[in-house]
Amino acid sequence: MLYRRESKIKNTRCYTCCDKTRASKIEMSLTKIVELASIIEWEEGWTYTEGIKKVKRILEGQQESFRAEENMMLYTLIYNMCSQRPPHNYDQQLYDKYKEAFDEYISSTVLPALREKHDAEFMLRELVKRWENHKLMVVRLS
Repeated sequence: MLYRRESKIKNTRCYTCCDKTRASKIEMSLTKIVELASIIEWEEGWTYTEGIKKVKRILEGQQESFRAEENMMLYTLIYNMCSQRPPHNYDQQLYDKYKEAFDEYISSTVLPALREKHDAEFMLRELVKRWENHKLMVVRLS
């Protein structure tokens, strides 16, 4: 099974190297981390989970969506960080950052957007939009 996973990662790496216009530094760095199949330290792994910021930008319409390869690499990185043996198991720290990301998004983006709506109809529309965004954020980050 490890051989198959390495094979898929190598194919992804080849894809990102061949298509320079679509390749990102994050993808190439994630490929390097996952290929090494070694222990991922917190500082090293967390710097590559910029996916949270990207999801927020997508929800606000500031950026296009995730590519499948990028999503797969981020998911694999987080899975590996959670499944390492102690003391390198970072599931609690990742959960705390996950919760912090939601709290920050709600307090800095959702609440101000709702507070600026004074008409009940516009506030309700904004609330529906923000609820849909919240559900998308849960799906993308879970």
